[in-house]
Formats: sequence, structure tokens, C-alpha cells
Amino acid sequence: MQTFLDHLGKLTALALTLAAGLSWWLAPEPPAWQPAQGQDASLALPPVAHSRAEKSAEKSVAAIVAANLWGSVQTAAAESLIAPEWRFSGVVANGQEKLVMITIEGQSVQALKVRDQLPGGATILRIGDDHLCLLINGKKRKLDLF
Repeated sequence: MQTFLDHLGKLTALALTLAAGLSWWLAPEPPAWQPAQGQDASLALPPVAHSRAEKSAEKSVAAIVAANLWGSVQTAAAESLIAPEWRFSGVVANGQEKLVMITIEGQSVQALKVRDQLPGGATILRIGDDHLCLLINGKKRKLDLF
């Protein structure tokens, strides 16, 4: 008798769960939805005048374009795609400081550090293991080395 009383709460929960599942399974399906037979005229929507809606949409679009809400579109300035006169040779670590090795045509290899300028005027902002961060014409650029 003592073991039955010890498990009375668990047995009650199990019995309620089984009763709920059985009643859900045996419950009848709800009837399928069918449109109403007689509709009240006061609930009907008025017909849409397509020509008025199209003209209204065109006016709205024209008003938005004329308002110039997002500013004007600016085309990117044509940047020259001339190859630089230097090439990367590699990256060298000198203690905490990293140096980038470049080769300039007709000269020996040069070691440059952060804040040095490359030929052409670009400034080195950061030297990573596999990339350089440069400041070119006032814009930050990431240049992968490999």
C-alpha cells in the first residue's frame, strides 16, 4: 500500500495524459468552411476603379522621385587602373613590429613599416600576416598579399 501512495501523483498525471490524448483522438472533426449563402449588400466592398488607382500610383511615384528623399545618385569617379610600379615581396616581423617588403622596378628590396608611404602616395595603416590596410586617396582599402 505504501508504494501505491508513493506513486499516486505520477499515476494521476499518467491517467490524465491518457484521458486527454484519447479524447483528442476520438473528438469529431470540425465542419469544413463554406462560404456564406446569402451575403448582405452592406458588407460588400465597392468595385475598384483601375484607372484611378493606376493614376494615383503614378502620381505617388512621381512625387517621391521629385522629393529626392534619399539624395542624388553619385557615380563613382573614374579611378585609374594603372598597375603600381612596385610589387610585394613578403612580410617580416621584427619583434612586435611588422614590416612589408616591396620591390620597386630597377631597385633593391625595401622594408616599409606602418605610416610609411608606398610609391604612388598610399599610406600603410596596418600590416597583417596576409594583408595590408592602406589609405589610398583618403579611402581605407584592404589589399590581400597572397
